[in-house]
Formats: sequence, structure tokens, C-alpha cells
Amino acid sequence: MGTVQAELASLEQAGILTKTVSGNRTYYRANSECAMYPELRCIILKAVGLVDVLREKMTPLATLGGLRPAVDRSLPRAPGVHRCERGSLG
Repeated sequence: MGTVQAELASLEQAGILTKTVSGNRTYYRANSECAMYPELRCIILKAVGLVDVLREKMTPLATLGGLRPAVDRSLPRAPGVHRCERGSLG
């Protein structure tokens, strides 16, 4: 078993991930029933959502004076980015 597979198995055993097998494919997702889920969700949204926050805040500044936005529009947008507070779901 490779390192990634071993880590996924460990996270599944701890109840952090759930696993679904369909044919020869295995899908993992965060277990929303896990007690750590709200905090993990906030961490991920903060990390992934940073691009969208920067894009949102920088675009108006870039358009002042006729400049083009310097944000790379090819970067993926994070769906449903919310501000997370300690202990909140976002």
C-alpha cells in the first residue's frame, strides 16, 4: 500500500473521511458527522478561498486608473467561500 493510500485509510479509520467504492474507483470525502468537521471545513475554505478573496479585494484597486487586474483568472474559484469563525460552519 502506498503512502497516500495508507494515510487515506488512517483518516477513514479515524472517522474523518468516508469512502465509497464504485467499480474500480474509490472516492473519499470529509465525514460531516465527524466532531472536527466544522473546524476542518473552515481551514480548507480559508486556504482555498484565499484566491477569491484576493481577487475580490484587488479588482477594484486595479481598475482605478485604468489598470488591468493582475489576478490570474485561470485559477479555480472556490465554491461557497464563507468567513469562518471559531466553532462555526461558515
